[in-house]
Amino acid sequence: MCHACVIDSVKSNMLTRRSLFSGAAAGAAAIAMGAASARPALAQSSGRVVDLTHAWDGDFPTFDGKPGILYEPDKVMDRDGYQLWKLTIFEHSGTHIDAPLHFSADGASVDELPAASLICPLCVLDLTAKAAEDANAMVEPADIEA
Repeated sequence: MCHACVIDSVKSNMLTRRSLFSGAAAGAAAIAMGAASARPALAQSSGRVVDLTHAWDGDFPTFDGKPGILYEPDKVMDRDGYQLWKLTIFEHSGTHIDAPLHFSADGASVDELPAASLICPLCVLDLTAKAAEDANAMVEPADIEA
């Protein structure tokens, strides 16, 4: 959840490796000045904070609609001196990686997936100017080609 002003604040106050290694004294001074002059990034924000939390309860969305999360008391204050709940959840709840094993008898489990197979090319399209002219601007083939 990075607001644009947070990203800009970090960029404006961070050091590059070149400036850090150009000299130990200069690097140390730059670090000290950066820390001393840094303003709280959130104080500069013009946006708002939106809580995207979804409560874990029996209504938590699942793949097949079965009860989302079941709570069972395991430790109770009167008996054990603290409280602890046993949670039962289905693996298709919330954000997760779906292993090929779920839909194939001989598929790979998540721990067998090579990390490199979870990375794909990314392209960022900057449609700022187009959207400034037309609030309903859409991504078109020409935008991708550009």
